[in-house]
Amino acid sequence: MKKSITSTIVVAALLLSSISFASETVHDVREQVKAGAIDPDTSCLDEYIHDANKQILATTLTPPVGVVGDAAGTMGAMLTGVYITSLIARDQLAGAVLGGFFGIVIGTATVVALETVAITKLVKVNFLIKVIAEARNESDPLSGKS
Repeated sequence: MKKSITSTIVVAALLLSSISFASETVHDVREQVKAGAIDPDTSCLDEYIHDANKQILATTLTPPVGVVGDAAGTMGAMLTGVYITSLIARDQLAGAVLGGFFGIVIGTATVVALETVAITKLVKVNFLIKVIAEARNESDPLSGKS
């Protein structure tokens, strides 16, 4: 058990470090686009930066919206459980508990999946920006980088 927790922490640290390395490059590219050093007409970096901004917004808003949606879904599942058990049997409390349980489980799984997708897309976009920026710097003889 302890070994699996340690390996999970190591994997999470590696993922977060790759995100932070990409973010430094992305931040530099954003500054260059704002300063006019990179022409948006000859590069697709501005489109990728716009995509990254959308993914940052999605990553930020998914948890609070998910919590509200999860609560509403759980209430709906509880009411559905009460209704179904009132048709079948007389124990509405059991229906509410089962409906609430399934509502929480399904809602939480959905929020986790949506957040995972948003973070994965953000990492991919940041990686693309980093690759394009590095390729641009290597092909530009005036950049002073080799």
